[in-house]
Amino acid sequence: MVEADPVARSIVASYWAGIAALTVVILAQPALAPAAWASFGVLAATALVVGVLRNRPASTWPWLLLAAAVLVSTAADLLDFVAADPIRVAPGDAAELLTGVSLLYLVSLLAAIGALMRFGRSDTAGLAPAGVLDALIATVVLMLLIWVTTVSPVGVDAWALANHPLVAYPVGDVLLLAMALRLMAAGRRSTAGALLVAGAAATLMADSMTGVTAAIATMNVGGAGGASSAVVAGSVGGWPVAALQDVGWVLHYACFGAAALHPSMSRLTEPEPIVARELTLRRIWAIALAALVAPAILLVQAALGEVRDGVVLALAGSALVLLGLARVASTANSHSRS
Repeated sequence: MVEADPVARSIVASYWAGIAALTVVILAQPALAPAAWASFGVLAATALVVGVLRNRPASTWPWLLLAAAVLVSTAADLLDFVAADPIRVAPGDAAELLTGVSLLYLVSLLAAIGALMRFGRSDTAGLAPAGVLDALIATVVLMLLIWVTTVSPVGVDAWALANHPLVAYPVGDVLLLAMALRLMAAGRRSTAGALLVAGAAATLMADSMTGVTAAIATMNVGGAGGASSAVVAGSVGGWPVAALQDVGWVLHYACFGAAALHPSMSRLTEPEPIVARELTLRRIWAIALAALVAPAILLVQAALGEVRDGVVLALAGSALVLLGLARVASTANSHSRS
C-alpha cells in the first residue's frame, strides 16, 4: 500500500504539491498560465509513466496511451494560447491554428476513450453483456443531462451556427465518463477507478463550458436574444465560465495522474473471466432511477410552464426503459445458463 511505502508516499506527496503549486501560479500569475498549463500536462503524463513503472500492471499500454492522450491535450493547450495572442498571430493564421487545436483535442479524446475501454475487460469474450448495458444506460442519462443543461438552454441554433468543433466534444466526454463508470459498475471499484471517473467528469465539465461559451458568442454576434444577462456576461449560476473551465482541466490532469500512482491501478487491467453479476436491490434501484430521469425532467419543465425538450425526453426515456429491461433479461438469461 502507498502508506507502507515511504518512497511511494513521497512520490504522491510531491505530485500533489506540484499540482497545488501550479494551481496557485494560474490564479496569481495569469501571464504564466501557458507555462503552468504545459507543466500540468507534463506532470500528469510523468505520473502516469511512473505509476506504470512502480505498480507494474498486467497490461501497460492502456496507461501509456492515457499518458499520450494527456500530452497531446497539453500540446493543444499551448497551441490554443498561441492562437489567442493577437500581437503575434494574425486573425487568418489564428483560424488555421485553431483547426490544429481542434484536431489535437479530438486525437487526445479518442486516445483516452480507447485507453479506458481496455480497462476492465475480461480474458475471454471482452465485455460482459451486463457491463455493456450498464455503460449504455449511463451514457444515455449523461447525454440527456448534457442536452437539458447546456444545449437546450442556449439554443440548438446557436450551437449549430457556432461551427466550432469543440461544441461537439461533450458527446465524446460522455463516452469517456461512461467507460470510467463501467469500471465501477463491473465490480472493479478502487481508488484508481474512482480517480479516473473524477478526471473524466472534470473533462466533461470543462468541455461543456467551452461549448456553451462558443455557442453564446455566436448567438451574440448574430444578434439573437433570449440568453440571460448572467450567461451573456460570461457566468453560469454565479460561477465565471472561465473558472469552471479551469477547475475542470486542473482536475482532469490531476486525477488521471493520481490514478496511475495509486497501487490499485494494477487491478484495472488484470484479466478476469466473465462472471454473471447478481442483480442486487441497489442495481435495481439504480436502473429504476435512470428510467425516471426523463419523466422527472419533463415534470419539472411542465411545472415551469415550458416543455422545451419533449421529443428528446421521449426518445431518451424510451431508450432507458428498453435498456433497463434488457439489463434484467441479461441477468435472468445468465442465471438460466448457469
